[in-house]
Amino acid sequence: MSNVIHFPDTLDALEMVRMRPQLTRLLNRHPKQIVLDLAATREVKLAGLGILWDRLRRSGNGHSEIQFLNVSPPVYRTLVRAGVNGFLKS
Repeated sequence: MSNVIHFPDTLDALEMVRMRPQLTRLLNRHPKQIVLDLAATREVKLAGLGILWDRLRRSGNGHSEIQFLNVSPPVYRTLVRAGVNGFLKS
């Protein structure tokens, strides 16, 4: 099983509800690294990002390294505004 989660075109609250089972399965394995692949993502709504971040934080997954990967410029700007750009893989 992979530690990579591939996100859809838009990361919003509804999509996070749909992705919850996949994310829960991954978090229950307590991986050392979680990669959030945004290659297909063209828009990130702050509500969706907030739900994602809250889920990661509440899972007790403080030991997992979290990285965003394949981030487009518009999505990058949203991540910077949200203050999570420190998790971007260079």
